[in-house]
Amino acid sequence: MSRVNSILFLFCLASLNACSSLPKSSVPIVEGSIGSKTVVTIPPEFIPEKTNDKGSEIYHIAEGFLGVPYRYGGSDPSGFDCSGLVQYAYKNAGISVPRTAAAQYKAAQSVTRSELKPGDVIFFRQHWRRISHVGIYAGHGRFIHAPGSGKKVTYSSLNEPYWQKHLVKTGRFY
Repeated sequence: MSRVNSILFLFCLASLNACSSLPKSSVPIVEGSIGSKTVVTIPPEFIPEKTNDKGSEIYHIAEGFLGVPYRYGGSDPSGFDCSGLVQYAYKNAGISVPRTAAAQYKAAQSVTRSELKPGDVIFFRQHWRRISHVGIYAGHGRFIHAPGSGKKVTYSSLNEPYWQKHLVKTGRFY
């Protein structure tokens, strides 16, 4: 293989692995089942205050998909990748957003971390110089995201050292 082809191959391999190398969430989530349906229980201290604004609507749509499996390229309730979850939640709230994390990063209006509200988006750079992960802010320093292969849509904390290190932008589409 030529050097150029080798570099392209490694880049493609890293791209496919973008969301699959994320750390395990430290948010205590209890999973169980009722019949064939998986039930996810989140402790009350991790659930934001309910309001009637657009951001809260977006957050609550995303919350409905806790426990859904990660699927690379997934953008529907059968499985989500990180940007597919964001696009789907926003679409169901009546807001069109781009499909990929990088395109969402470019399109989102920046807000400061202190201005974050449930429903806002949080972007992370994990590989080289590109945006490789996105989540939906849930309040209390937590966010919902589709973390990667073999995992399910879950909560994570912005206070975890991994997420602090890789956070590059917080933004809003509404």
